[in-house]
Amino acid sequence: MSHAAAEITSDVFKSGGHSYKIAYASATKSRSSKNDDVIALKEQDGEVSILLADGATGFGFGHVAAQALSDYFQSSYESQATSRKAKRFLIDADEAVRQACAGEAEGADTTGIVLSLLNGRIEGASAGDSQAIVFGSSTYQLTGKQRRKPRIGNGAYAEDFTGRIAPGDVMVVASDGLWNRVKLDHVSKAVLTASGLDQAVAKLLSMARTSAGKFDDDVSVVCVSLA
Repeated sequence: MSHAAAEITSDVFKSGGHSYKIAYASATKSRSSKNDDVIALKEQDGEVSILLADGATGFGFGHVAAQALSDYFQSSYESQATSRKAKRFLIDADEAVRQACAGEAEGADTTGIVLSLLNGRIEGASAGDSQAIVFGSSTYQLTGKQRRKPRIGNGAYAEDFTGRIAPGDVMVVASDGLWNRVKLDHVSKAVLTASGLDQAVAKLLSMARTSAGKFDDDVSVVCVSLA
């Protein structure tokens, strides 16, 4: 499931003995006809996996690279993907994105976060400057060790991560359109005081706007909590 509009989608997914609430949306940069961000979810074998990609705009084909990563995720990401397997997936995805961008889009690349919710654990990997952070009684940056460059499609080096979501926590996975504009403590307050994940996503999208009410970058947000 991939979304390019700012419509908020929400659902409940089961993984092992746990149920997760997930809400997500993607807003396109103001005055732009295309969104370089892609959110994708995949259910398989009673598990749910999440991908967020943010294509780099330097070559003008970031959307091609991001969609190529999403397509590869849908076709190749396997269940029971430990953090090490998630890292291997992103390393392999580098070549798939490179091939998809051959020709007019050659040189385009993308950030990528991929993670699975497995029996109460978070298992994933990332490359680039999109981030995944768990907010609760403390702030836990899942992607704190990731490398900004090179991105996927340009020789990416992915970093793996693991974590957990406790009752009352909210995990936020988002592109830099959010993190570059909103401070971590403001994100934390917004999601932990929201009446539900739909409202949490709506708050974050609103906070990512400029004072003129515009988006100066594509903004994609996924919020996850225990049901």
